[in-house]
Amino acid sequence: LVSHHSGSSCSPPSTPITSTMAAIHNNTAGDPRTEGWTEAEAIAGADRLLIVAAAGLSISDTLPNNPYHNASDFALHYPAVAEHGYRTSYDAMGLSRDPSVPREVRVAHMAEHFLNMRFRFPPTEGY
Repeated sequence: LVSHHSGSSCSPPSTPITSTMAAIHNNTAGDPRTEGWTEAEAIAGADRLLIVAAAGLSISDTLPNNPYHNASDFALHYPAVAEHGYRTSYDAMGLSRDPSVPREVRVAHMAEHFLNMRFRFPPTEGY
């Protein structure tokens, strides 16, 4: 999210709105351009908006598909990796570089995780 910029459409964006939003939120900027703005006004004044979502958007509160935080769900979906001491998907983010885990297990985990995230775990209401 970036604030309005002057000049042609080819000119680079000016101040990132995240800094403007932080200043608004913390009310510490002292910048007369943003003083008194609400978050909605800051967004409305932007010429670009980037919406992103993290891993949590894919996770259900009711289904056993939370391998990121839940060790039981991780062991259910990735038992071969759990046998090597990994407890969650966050723990396993460096798995591809762990020489103590057989290559076949590392590659299989990556493929299985992609299939789970894309096809097997149903989308949540967030989507």
